[in-house]
Amino acid sequence: MDLIIDLINRYQPMIEKILNPVVVILWRLGLGRLFNILPAVAGRTMIIKHYDLKNGTPIFTPVNFSERENVIICSTHQRSNPELGQNLMANSQVEIWLPDGWYAGQADLVELPSDRLPLLQSLFSDNPLLARITGIDMQAEGEEFESAVNDLSIVRITRQSPRTGVNGPGGLSWLWPFILVFVLGLRPRRRR
Repeated sequence: MDLIIDLINRYQPMIEKILNPVVVILWRLGLGRLFNILPAVAGRTMIIKHYDLKNGTPIFTPVNFSERENVIICSTHQRSNPELGQNLMANSQVEIWLPDGWYAGQADLVELPSDRLPLLQSLFSDNPLLARITGIDMQAEGEEFESAVNDLSIVRITRQSPRTGVNGPGGLSWLWPFILVFVLGLRPRRRR
């Protein structure tokens, strides 16, 4: 398992560049809940839709999250995804795709160390694989823990209103009959 974690850490930007669009497409196909079947193993996953600071185009970012008292907490590496924090500071209105629905939300970056550390500890307790991949020792305390999580940006999102429509999670689920026909058409036919 440690070898896999080391490989993930070494190639994390490349892995994220490949996997993030795949994860978003799977959510669009209605398979987002599958990412959250085993939260104790893989953590809890959601999608944040935020807008590019430069040209205003939507960006979909899969992140691990934790929910406490109707507030969603998520984190991302500033090294591998610096634009998320910059985009949220410019426009804090986001959409979040959660396993239980699709919501508009208000996001803010948590910058005070006294607020960040308890939120990170709850995030890592809900997402143990995230803690292992980021190399965080959950037994560490004080300055050791603070220095280990220094490059993580913490985002706190408050749900505002539910969303509906075809541009969210499950919006491409109408493709499943065509996918099924295509897959069944690939099966070799028996000769009589």
